[in-house]
Amino acid sequence: MIEIYIQGIEDDSRDIEIKTTAEEIEDMSPEFFGEVSVSGNLRKFGKRYAIKCRAECKAHLICDISGKEFEKLISADITLGMTADNAMLDLMSDEDGNQEDKENRVISEFAKSIDITKDIRDSLTVAIPMKKIAPGYENKSFEELHPELSAKANKSDTKEKENLDPRWSALKNIKIK
Repeated sequence: MIEIYIQGIEDDSRDIEIKTTAEEIEDMSPEFFGEVSVSGNLRKFGKRYAIKCRAECKAHLICDISGKEFEKLISADITLGMTADNAMLDLMSDEDGNQEDKENRVISEFAKSIDITKDIRDSLTVAIPMKKIAPGYENKSFEELHPELSAKANKSDTKEKENLDPRWSALKNIKIK
C-alpha cells in the first residue's frame, strides 16, 4: 500500500518519498518487478490537498520486433487533487463506499492518510508502451530482421498456393454486390 500521511500537517508544501515493491501492490501488472519509487510534493491549503509526483518501476517486456526479452524503467507523472469534507464524502459515495465522481475526490476530514496505491498502479500500467522495442532495435523493421516472414515474401507464396489447388479457382468468379 502506498499512503501519504496527512494527520496533523499544517498548510504548507512538503516533499514525499515512498518506496515499496511491486509485489506488495495489489493487482499490479505482472510485467513490473522490483522497487516502486514515488517521489514528489504534497501541498495542503485549508481542506484541500494537491499531490504531484512521479512513480517509477522496472518492467520485464518482450520486444515486438525481435522477440527478445528486455527490462525497461517505466515512469509516470501523477497529479491528484482532493478535498477533506465529510458531508460531501457521504453524498458522492455509493453503497459500497466507492466514489462515483473520479475527478473530484473527497476524503474524510478525520483521515490519517491518503491512499494513492490505485493511482500509482493505474498510471504505471498505462505508461507501458504500446510498441515495445528493445534497445538496439529502435530503427530496424520487422522485414529487415525476418525477411522470410515479411508480407512481400508471402505475396509470391500466396500466388503459388492458389495455382496448386484447382478446387478454389471456381470461387474467384463469385461477385458480391
